[in-house]
Amino acid sequence: MPGSSKKISRLEKEAVLRAKTSEYKREQSAYLLTDSYQDEEDFENERHRRYEKIRQAHQIQREIDFQVGMIDKMKERRELETLKKQTASTRSFIATLPPPKPKASSTTDQTNRSGKSTEKKYVYKTRTPAIDTKPN
Repeated sequence: MPGSSKKISRLEKEAVLRAKTSEYKREQSAYLLTDSYQDEEDFENERHRRYEKIRQAHQIQREIDFQVGMIDKMKERRELETLKKQTASTRSFIATLPPPKPKASSTTDQTNRSGKSTEKKYVYKTRTPAIDTKPN
């Protein structure tokens, strides 16, 4: 395709120009930095001092991150241990419970599914005449 080769060459030219521009800017910034100092030794000393400060800050940050990571791991282990203990104690408690017995009483005091206690239910028996509803 003839159009694609033109596009590729245009992109290559733009990339070269960008590289030259960034290189020029880098040279200019280096020149301005070195020009502000009287001699090269002062510049190197200042650069080394800044590097040391940054390095110390990074070292401190790594140590803090390591300590925080260790604390998080310890918390996770404790939570897992307590969870295991709770499940084991719950299982052993359930195993010791006797099987439930059905209640056959007219008066019941039950607990509904939401955990709230319901009122006592009274079943009143009244005498009704026996009506034969079955067909003969």
